[in-house]
Amino acid sequence: MKKLVYVVNKNEKPLMPCKASKAKKLLKNEKAEVFEYEPFTIKLKFGASGYKNKVVLGIDTGSSNIGIAAVCGNRVLFQAEAKTKTSLIVDRMTKRASYRRTRRNRKTRYRKPRFDNRKRKDGWLPPSIQENVEMHIKMIKMVNKILPVTKIIIETAQFDTHALKEGKYKLNNFEYQKGPLYKEENLKMYIRKRDKYLCQMPKCKEEKGVLECHHIIPRRKGGTNKPENLILLCEKCHKKITGKEEQFIDIFYSITKGKRINTKDFARTQAGKTKIVELAKTIAPVEQTIGAITKVDRKKIGLPKTHYNDAVAIASQGRKIKTLNYYYKFVNKGRGQYQLRKGIRSQMIAQSPEREIEGFKRWDKVKVIDTGEIGFINRKRTSGQFGISDIEGKTIYGSKTFRKLKKISSGKSILCEMKKIPKGGLK
Repeated sequence: MKKLVYVVNKNEKPLMPCKASKAKKLLKNEKAEVFEYEPFTIKLKFGASGYKNKVVLGIDTGSSNIGIAAVCGNRVLFQAEAKTKTSLIVDRMTKRASYRRTRRNRKTRYRKPRFDNRKRKDGWLPPSIQENVEMHIKMIKMVNKILPVTKIIIETAQFDTHALKEGKYKLNNFEYQKGPLYKEENLKMYIRKRDKYLCQMPKCKEEKGVLECHHIIPRRKGGTNKPENLILLCEKCHKKITGKEEQFIDIFYSITKGKRINTKDFARTQAGKTKIVELAKTIAPVEQTIGAITKVDRKKIGLPKTHYNDAVAIASQGRKIKTLNYYYKFVNKGRGQYQLRKGIRSQMIAQSPEREIEGFKRWDKVKVIDTGEIGFINRKRTSGQFGISDIEGKTIYGSKTFRKLKKISSGKSILCEMKKIPKGGLK
């Protein structure tokens, strides 16, 4: 199917999309103007109403990636994948905490403790889950802005993390009570008993001296204190592998017969689903579905496994459908610009170099005049040199002067790029 152009009326209410050739004529005859560059949307200068069909929006919820698709009848009008910034939240919270710590250690006037005044509001969610919920709602609102959405179908996750760790679909009632620490004194004693009070480093098996519990995936890289992430090492071996933990992950997991199952993503998606549904209901009527139905419907249609194809299956509910030969990729980068103090002059300290240089700022979408390549500004210098990367963050040019760049669109916290789907689908 050829590329569609989305249309809004003069009151910015969404209408049905049109072909690119028709949009070109409307723009040429000055009957319309550009409303959004990505996804490309035009705004009519006349008429306040138009022909509308029922558009169903399908949402494949996720912790890191979201699938979005809008379907009308037997054809897809919009399909996209969105990448959240959930993985960056922990790093940014740590960064914010360090700023807070330095503020407290400065020589400032005495301030009374305010810990007793802190209270969480009703409906509070942890920052990583809150960001995930907000990203889902932002994408729903974005599609609702360019298409007349009449119904939203959301795949709500249903994960049994305890059963997943055991490699089963479901456990018996009594099995939930008998976890790995059942009848054990504490976690360390369980690890020592499990590893038979021996260092588990290959060719070591030391049983004398101090034995320590080692995190297979370090805490600083998202590792947990769960039994499957701990192994017993002697003091000498523990010091030997410090800083080289990644080289031993597969070796240690093969010894402990552990599984690299990250239940954080499952838990994060599951914790935010109620809030997502609740907020989506304020936009349009909402229905819920589950992953098992989505899988059957996607196979029935004959689509390969991708996030946007899952969303197409959710919206079409297994009906045969005409798909697009392209999809939109959204990546939530955020600004990441912190302000040290209040006031206008603090910008000189907090945002160095300046926010805008030679008419360009961070995350502006630009075209390199020499080669025609398109990318995003990810670094800037006061000399007028800019670093260019693709939407995934891979460097295209380490340095390009502003004279060789042409701005396509202004930078936003959520980047957008249209990607073509090769014949035969994505591998």
